[in-house]
Amino acid sequence: MIDYRSVKLGKLPYRHDTRNLQFAKYLPQSLRSMAQLGPPSCPSSYDWLSKVSKFGPMGNLDVGDCTVAGAGHMIQVWTANEGKEVILPDQDILAVYSKLSGYIPGNESTDNGLELYQVLKEWQQNGIDGHKIGAYVQVKNLSHMALACYLFGGLYCGVMLPLSAQDQDQWVVADQSLQGNAAYGSWGGHCVSGSRFVPLSFTFISWGKLIVATHTFIQDYFDEVWAIISQDFLDGKQENPLGINIDLLNQDLQTVKEQPGGP
Repeated sequence: MIDYRSVKLGKLPYRHDTRNLQFAKYLPQSLRSMAQLGPPSCPSSYDWLSKVSKFGPMGNLDVGDCTVAGAGHMIQVWTANEGKEVILPDQDILAVYSKLSGYIPGNESTDNGLELYQVLKEWQQNGIDGHKIGAYVQVKNLSHMALACYLFGGLYCGVMLPLSAQDQDQWVVADQSLQGNAAYGSWGGHCVSGSRFVPLSFTFISWGKLIVATHTFIQDYFDEVWAIISQDFLDGKQENPLGINIDLLNQDLQTVKEQPGGP
């Protein structure tokens, strides 16, 4: 059993940027306004985790590299579902974390975490251990989370954990007032990846373990959710699932990249 009071977090607070691409924009009109879970284009439950052999913490028990470990877990899920599971070595995850954050192994004062956006840019531009991604888009509601996770094999998420989560094997809202130990972000920011959906919850990978979060917990504590286009998962699948405008998405990403300070 993990003592959650001793593990590391490591996600810096989300900073809103109007240039961030939104998943809903690239959906067919019939799917953009989905407000209810279980849309007809998405199964009522699915599991991209079943083909994975075993998850590890990728250094995140001792170092605040959750943002890069989350990327490593997504690569593992994607490649496992393509029949060629890749488990990135801990030292490679830590090398990327050090490159982006300035972390010096053994020097705790330099272990200051990262923004998800920093990892997404590196992943898209330079790759992580040889694995590059294409476009990435923000997902804003639970229904679109269910759809995006199904289409693209997972979600890359930031959560502002409350202290109450330290005592939970399943993430639930401990106090509806979100006060005291249930206060938003009172524990700190963390990165998880999600690849299993059922009507009342998602399952996420965190510290090398699977943890279930209720939809209410996601709504109250998750501050950013990203869907990622990766050939590690899409190879051999329909190129443009459900009519999503991937060409427009890639064009928009290129336009944003060309702006000063763009991703």
